[in-house]
Amino acid sequence: MEKFEIWDVMSYAWTEIGLEENDYPEYAIKVHAKCQDWNIVNRVIIRDVCGSFAFDSFLLIPCMLWVLMPDWGYDKEHIEKRIAKWYSKPYWV
Repeated sequence: MEKFEIWDVMSYAWTEIGLEENDYPEYAIKVHAKCQDWNIVNRVIIRDVCGSFAFDSFLLIPCMLWVLMPDWGYDKEHIEKRIAKWYSKPYWV
């Protein structure tokens, strides 16, 4: 299963860009095309994406209290590197 679409969509939760309400159906179609089982999608989101971004959240949230952050997002290369790094380690690490 290609997980990039899941990671890409969820990475917006850690940016100032976010997603607009009308963006969700388009991304849901992309994700569903790669994985028809929403339970697997949820597992990837909770276990992998949230786990990978946990440290970012620990650092980013306090910074947001003092500084207005510009609009930005993660590029494809960064997400692909993050995915490779995350899946290169066992879950218990």
